[in-house]
Amino acid sequence: MKRCNTCHIDKPLDSFYNDRTNSNDGKRAKCKVCQKAFRRNSKWYRDQHSLEVELKKPLGVYLATFDKGTYVGEGVLYSRERVHKYGRSHVNKGGMKLLDFKVLQYIDNKAIRKQAEKIWIGKLNPSLNALL
Repeated sequence: MKRCNTCHIDKPLDSFYNDRTNSNDGKRAKCKVCQKAFRRNSKWYRDQHSLEVELKKPLGVYLATFDKGTYVGEGVLYSRERVHKYGRSHVNKGGMKLLDFKVLQYIDNKAIRKQAEKIWIGKLNPSLNALL
C-alpha cells in the first residue's frame, strides 16, 4: 500500500505508474487517477489539444512512395505520413512499406488544396491513385 500525494488515499502499488528515477519504491508519488487528471489539466496537454494548435499544423499536398507504387494525397502532413507508414490508410491497409514521403505544396485552404491535389495527380500519374 502507498499513499497518493495528491488525493491522500492509500492504494495498492499497482495503482501507481512506475518511476525508477526519483522514487524509493519504484512508483510515482501520484496515483494513476491523479496523474491522468494532472496531465489533462496541464498547460502542455491543453496546448496540444487546442483548436489553435490544430490550425497551426502544416496542411498541404504530398507524394507517398510505397514499395508497390506512388500516391498523391492532401491533408495534415505529419499525421498523413504516420497513417501511411503504419498501414492505417485507405491506400495502405498494412500490406505496403512506405519508402518516402515528400511535401509537394503547403496549402492551408481546403478547396485550393483539393484542386492542387488533382493537378499533382495529373502531373505525376501516381499508380495507387488510379486504384481508388
